[in-house]
Amino acid sequence: MRRAGTGFIASLNREQRAHYYSWWRKYLLLKYASSAGLLLCFAGLLAPLVDKSLASWARAAKPAFLLSIACAIWWAFLECPRCGERFRAWYTEGLDYFGDDCQNCGLSSSELSSIAKPKD
Repeated sequence: MRRAGTGFIASLNREQRAHYYSWWRKYLLLKYASSAGLLLCFAGLLAPLVDKSLASWARAAKPAFLLSIACAIWWAFLECPRCGERFRAWYTEGLDYFGDDCQNCGLSSSELSSIAKPKD
């Protein structure tokens, strides 16, 4: 039995590979920047509780929070490189918000992550 999406990578030409690869890198960058911003925000809020001399860390919490919110919003509204619809459908009932798969065409994160960096 053949799985959906099998042969997807083999059928891509050079330009499509470059497009999918750069899109996946941007997706991961936004995802990780959002997470790192939230971690820095929480560390900045908790640092003064541990030691009063770390109160200057609390000033880093506000920009980190704003950075994480901006990256999270951008990440949530990215369009799928295959179908052009939103990659993540967090407001639609019955769809997987926490998955890294397109909620419209089914393009999976395993397919995107297996695309090698195109050689120039």
